[in-house]
Amino acid sequence: ASCWLGDSRDPDLLTFNFEPFKDRTVEEVETAIREEIARLQKDGLEENELQKVKNQYQATAIYRLDSPVWFAVWAAENHLFYGDWKAGYAYLDRLNKVTPKDIQAVLAKYLIEDNEVKVTLKRKEAAR
Repeated sequence: ASCWLGDSRDPDLLTFNFEPFKDRTVEEVETAIREEIARLQKDGLEENELQKVKNQYQATAIYRLDSPVWFAVWAAENHLFYGDWKAGYAYLDRLNKVTPKDIQAVLAKYLIEDNEVKVTLKRKEAAR
């Protein structure tokens, strides 16, 4: 399973992608994801879990700046999405200010079934 939130000047979608193991169903994985979201909405996120995410993002940002090509990509993305090639630096500052309570509030406000758009792709059964 993976989760993705794209960069955009406009509101965007938080996307969950998964492919169940052969012995599991789509419904079982959906239920597990919903249970984890409900747990986070109720109990919140541990500070060390949030710090791990922050560290991973910062490490990725630093590694991208190590190469002139990746720096150019980073600067172009920032200009495209935020109107300023230096916006990524401010993003790191904003990211460092996020708290577990902030995450809990966002989950409670936005990750609800009324906001959900669900797409399920299934393979056709092989002709016998």
